[in-house]
Amino acid sequence: MEKSGINILKDKEFHHSREVLSAKRKHLKSQGLGNKKLKADSFSSSEKDMLFQQNLLKTGNPEALLNTIWLNNTLHFGLRGRKEHTNMLFGDINMMTTASGEQYVEFNERLTKTRTAQ
Repeated sequence: MEKSGINILKDKEFHHSREVLSAKRKHLKSQGLGNKKLKADSFSSSEKDMLFQQNLLKTGNPEALLNTIWLNNTLHFGLRGRKEHTNMLFGDINMMTTASGEQYVEFNERLTKTRTAQ
């Protein structure tokens, strides 16, 4: 492959093309298209209720209990994939108490490929 010395990102011959592309990008973005983070829709209350009614979430059998723990860990601790769930260790979650005496659960994130120190 031979290099031509033409730069479509900087050369004046492509100025109009860059403007057209930029305008198209802005137009698509205004319609809700274009670059945006991929994000799943969260569960609605009725969807969660349906899962409980179908016995997919509950504490009465081992499979439903695992489903319930998986969903709670995902929703409340931001765990995403199987590896993040299976890598959890005893001690990653602690019961804490506020100054006013209210108890809450705290997730101690360890550094991983997707979770880095800030």
